Amino acid sequence: MSNIFNGVPHNHQASGVFPSDPTISYFFYYDGTINKVYKHDSTSNTTTIHDIGTGANQLFPNIPTNQAMDRATWSSNGNVYVKWEDSPGVYRQRGFTSPTTSPLGATYTTSDKLHDATTPNTSYAIGISPTQMLVRLPNNGWATDHQYNQGSWGGANTPYNGLPQTGHRSMNMIIGFNAMVNVFYDTGIVYTIDLSNQTVVSSAPYGATVVNIFNGVPWDHSASVSFDNDPTLSYFFRMNPATNLNQVFIHDETTNTTTVSPVGIPSMFPDLPTNIGITRGSENQPANIGEHLIYWVDNTLSPPLQFIVTTSPTAVPVFIGSGNLNSIYHSGSSVEQVSTGTQWNAVFDSAYFYATRGSISHYLTTGNYGGVGQPYAGLPYIAGGPQVETEYCSILRVLGQDNQVYLFRPNGDAIILDLLAQQITSTVQYGPIAPSAPPTPLPDILV
Repeated sequence: MSNIFNGVPHNHQASGVFPSDPTISYFFYYDGTINKVYKHDSTSNTTTIHDIGTGANQLFPNIPTNQAMDRATWSSNGNVYVKWEDSPGVYRQRGFTSPTTSPLGATYTTSDKLHDATTPNTSYAIGISPTQMLVRLPNNGWATDHQYNQGSWGGANTPYNGLPQTGHRSMNMIIGFNAMVNVFYDTGIVYTIDLSNQTVVSSAPYGATVVNIFNGVPWDHSASVSFDNDPTLSYFFRMNPATNLNQVFIHDETTNTTTVSPVGIPSMFPDLPTNIGITRGSENQPANIGEHLIYWVDNTLSPPLQFIVTTSPTAVPVFIGSGNLNSIYHSGSSVEQVSTGTQWNAVFDSAYFYATRGSISHYLTTGNYGGVGQPYAGLPYIAGGPQVETEYCSILRVLGQDNQVYLFRPNGDAIILDLLAQQITSTVQYGPIAPSAPPTPLPDILV
């Protein structure tokens, strides 16, 4: 038997429903490349996938197609408002009277990270953030009905017993129930909560998990490269902790599949060590685009920093060299800009972040990037030092985007950096889907 909301991805980012068509729900899912709408019909328990736009079979025109939506909330004025982050810390929204009609243009709105929903008769409105739950009364001047900080709900002796405090993906009204909403979680569980009684009514599995980008790439890899002569393949290096031997994970972006090979003769990268971790890979810029440097540290040699220059995963290296240790922990390049034949090269050092392409460059010392109002605002680790190595895994090009690179993290986040705009474009999950704890057992009550 299929789950309810069959076909809806667990890792969607927003959802909404129009009361005039109560059996249809709309879920917004951005996979790191394109934003799509999953249209779910509760009568048939089926989901269809739609592009954004004004064409045939397209929905929600004039919202961004290249980033995630924050939320989609129905208002008593008849609109569903779809909201997104227009630039770091700046939010916009567009109101829709139907999934194909938006009579007004986009407007600026409050800067926050809430998931929220109203009940069909607007007797209640709820918002949940990473730190707070707030329930208000729209028909009573938006007075606060109840408000809890994280840790004060969801526990055994607290309101909303059994409701997880983190991992919520979206919320939706339930047509015909004026005090209840559905809360969807990335664990694949949807909870129905009663806002008047402050209780969890029921929980049930829903939908199906969408396979992440770079499916099969390990979160604990240490370096990555991709070669211009076969750009859809990328190579991720990992030291297998069980065997203490190097592995290379070969990812095909066309099929979103990954295979694993040992490092060394006669397999992949024959001149790399089999028992010393690879620290980073990068394009050989500005010397020869198409050649890649791959680094490791061998403390039995002097100098200890070793590297090869190679043009493919199986070729004899163009050069084998060594150098003194430095504090560059990650480096990588974008795809080539067709008009100039140049590429961005990005370097993460313990004391700075540096990116350059041709005559364009920026050098940002620790403390001058990642913070509010700074370039690359929102980077999760910005304190510098050796921890730069462990907080990030590698840098890799984004196919089809000559200003962008992926910055991979060991928690499964792939941060897409726009090196020209000096900002984060989006953050998406990559590789294996992390196991999640089972939901709190609840009575088997139908949603």
